[in-house]
Amino acid sequence: MKLRKPYTLQSQFFAGLTVAAVLIGGIFAIGFYIQMRNVLEDEIREKAEIIFHQVEAVQEYVRHTLRPRMYRELPDKFITEAMSTSFVSRAVMQSTGSETGQFIYRRVAVGARNPDFEANEIELELIDHFNRNESELNWQGHKQINGVDHFVMARPVRFEKSCMTCHGDPANAPAELLDKYGDRGFWRLENSIGGIDFVGLPVSSQMGKVQQKLMAYLIMLTLCAMLFFAAVSVLFKRVVVRNVRVLTRMLRFHVNDPEGQALFKDVQARDEVEEMVEGVERL
Repeated sequence: MKLRKPYTLQSQFFAGLTVAAVLIGGIFAIGFYIQMRNVLEDEIREKAEIIFHQVEAVQEYVRHTLRPRMYRELPDKFITEAMSTSFVSRAVMQSTGSETGQFIYRRVAVGARNPDFEANEIELELIDHFNRNESELNWQGHKQINGVDHFVMARPVRFEKSCMTCHGDPANAPAELLDKYGDRGFWRLENSIGGIDFVGLPVSSQMGKVQQKLMAYLIMLTLCAMLFFAAVSVLFKRVVVRNVRVLTRMLRFHVNDPEGQALFKDVQARDEVEEMVEGVERL
């Protein structure tokens, strides 16, 4: 009677190959995820920097070109829609993606002139951070906004000398501002940090895409591993197992003990290589 072996040379080989494939695949998957996350972080950071450059370009144009020209043309008027850097930059950024949810842009302050742009809790923390670290020009990191992970980049807003006309003593301020906002937003100090430019880009949706790519990679890796195992199984049977079994059958036939069964039963509990070793030793 032929006894079924608890393990064979082929099963041991494929068990080791499976363990190696799982370990190598896991290492590659982790490395792929880390690499994709780093690439995503770099892309989001570059996008935030581009948004800041755009905001800065708009503000510089208003501050150094448009506002002086408007004062020359209308020396007794202050047209908020054309002369306020905050108003113009907010209007431009809202039309370029802020309202569609692609990113969040806010120019906020403590005691803001417009109550809609009063700093919230997260923004107050950043303003306090810049006040405690006046040498820092920007801050970047992750913040939870409405339950969604955002990559945030912020920079301090300092009141320059040109800002004092509208944010210093209200007695020197344009009448249009007083009529529209009352006494809010005045008595600022030159070079003081009163607010921040804030850009937030949602990360969760982008990370979802990374996870989808990772799953596709793992599925492809699993399919490739299955095809590889099938090819190796056929090749292993033809090249190794068949020849080893021929040798073990020859040893069983030519090497027997007086009872004729002890060696047969003994080698049935071993794999093919151990059978050969045992047979050769007895021979």
